[in-house]
Amino acid sequence: MSRLLYTAIFIFAIGYVVQRLRVRHYSICRDEAEEQYDFIIVGAGTTGSVIASRISEIPHVKVLLLEAGEEDSPNFLISTPSLVTALQAQSTDWKYRTVPQKSACHFSKDNVAFWPRGKVLGGSSSINYMVYARGSRYDYDAWELYGGTGWGFDNVESYFKKAEQVILKPNEASSLGKEGPLKMETGFINKATEWFLKAGIDIGYKLFDYNAGTGDGFSVAKHTLKDGTRQSASLSYLHSVANERPNLHIISGAHVQKILFNDNKDVPRAVGVKYVKNGDTFKVMASKEVIVSGGAIGTPHLLLVSGIGPKKQLEDFKVDVVADLPGVGSNLQDHLFVPVGFSSEYDNITESVMNWWTLLSPKNILSYLYNGSGPLATSTIEGIALLNLSSKLEADKPLDWPDIHFIMQALQWNVKSRMHLDTLRNNFNFKESILTKTLKIDQEKWSDFNILLALSHPHSRGSITLNSPDINVHPTIDPRYLEDDRDIKIILKAFKVLEKLEQSATYKSRGIKMSIDHTGCENTTAIR
Repeated sequence: MSRLLYTAIFIFAIGYVVQRLRVRHYSICRDEAEEQYDFIIVGAGTTGSVIASRISEIPHVKVLLLEAGEEDSPNFLISTPSLVTALQAQSTDWKYRTVPQKSACHFSKDNVAFWPRGKVLGGSSSINYMVYARGSRYDYDAWELYGGTGWGFDNVESYFKKAEQVILKPNEASSLGKEGPLKMETGFINKATEWFLKAGIDIGYKLFDYNAGTGDGFSVAKHTLKDGTRQSASLSYLHSVANERPNLHIISGAHVQKILFNDNKDVPRAVGVKYVKNGDTFKVMASKEVIVSGGAIGTPHLLLVSGIGPKKQLEDFKVDVVADLPGVGSNLQDHLFVPVGFSSEYDNITESVMNWWTLLSPKNILSYLYNGSGPLATSTIEGIALLNLSSKLEADKPLDWPDIHFIMQALQWNVKSRMHLDTLRNNFNFKESILTKTLKIDQEKWSDFNILLALSHPHSRGSITLNSPDINVHPTIDPRYLEDDRDIKIILKAFKVLEKLEQSATYKSRGIKMSIDHTGCENTTAIR
């Protein structure tokens, strides 16, 4: 084992150096800002990267993009899909944590869920599993129904296509755009994912284009990849233009502490920001707008510490109230994942999933380094299913508006792998008792592959509130997982579908069974 490991490290190191010699890196960031810009954008993540790129298309408009995290390139952990788990719980992650959950997270220490979010140029698009999903057309049509004129699916589809550049294989069709800056393709597919799709057909579902906006069923996932390399928002929207646009300035390692406002308390207006870089504090002003794109957690947090939010909460933390907006930080929703392990009775399953041996194979490493292909070109999230299971519970919902999604992870979790053990502890906060008893099949493995069951439209609602007036102290995050019984009922229905998969001809012929024991969830009679 040690000889294989050292050989793999040597090959990867040599290949990486060769790649670096062939591709010279140019930083797109600067150290200092000017005193004033037209637009200041806070957060260079999935949204901020796009906004900065689009606004700076106007040559005479000066744009400043501030990112708290580091620059994203060169970083082979970011660019290599199979190394994605190494990006979480690291410096590229904000390391957010929820408060203890009453009705969920029983596998986790103190019932606390870890919420990875990208703290790096590109934001979460630089550390996620790269699955590209537009969402159901009914999500957007609902926005328009409730007053968001112009936000229906028929309106936004053209903007999706403006962003997308799908790279198709021979005889492959797609509803995605073909000329945008964000490149995407179908990555490497393990055999276990092919079985997942066939099992779906066995139990009566169809294969469908999940990005078309309608329908439900099973599908191969599209990933933000090109030639096996991650295509983040920063790579797609910033790296290609930043050094050609003198009106676009990007500063990494710049943590915005507060939004600055004018002195008109009757009509407050954002006029700048205060940020810290390398321990020094700076102020920079905006003549037109300050745009906050800090994500689902960072945006409400910055608004709250800047004095925008529920008046009582701000006063409790002695934050000067700029605007009393009760909705800031409320109505928090998150699609809770339930991991369900599957295992096979047959030893040759190891050839059909990503595992330690696959990752260290010199052949696979060389294939990836020189062709961008092979098993290292996958994040292991390769197949998905979008299903509507609550139409009988909620008659007003369209029959193909998915409320559950399955995510097929073709990764064999190996008990003897220190990397896997550390990932389950550090990335997912699993209790030791869960690792040593509940999840273990034998002395070799926890599972051969996993299907992650997730709520698409949770009914449970949570909040993000201040924990301190200091922006450097994380806010209180409480999603209140599963506190609405309707969520539990849908999850139970989803487990029934997984039981059908287990009994499918495809799975039975390969000796595949659910292997996870959901301790504490044996009795569900009271909530059916």
